Amino acid sequence: MLTNSEMERLLLQETEAFIHSDGFAFCPRCGNHRLKPVATDNPYSRQVAGVLICEACRKDEDHRLRTASKNISLKKWFFFAAL
Repeated sequence: MLTNSEMERLLLQETEAFIHSDGFAFCPRCGNHRLKPVATDNPYSRQVAGVLICEACRKDEDHRLRTASKNISLKKWFFFAAL
């Protein structure tokens, strides 16, 4: 089983690969939305610094921050669901 720091490192590597790719990627947090083709048009996660997410997940993270709700465990992120 991966530790949180190992999961964060994998997410950062995936973000870096997306930045240098053809611009096709699903949100690593929810998996329901494609990231915008230009990396700089996507918001960064507040939970994992440096990781790009979709607008819907950014809004959810903002809501969780405002309401002091817990963050979604990294183990439940779409990116790790297949591992």
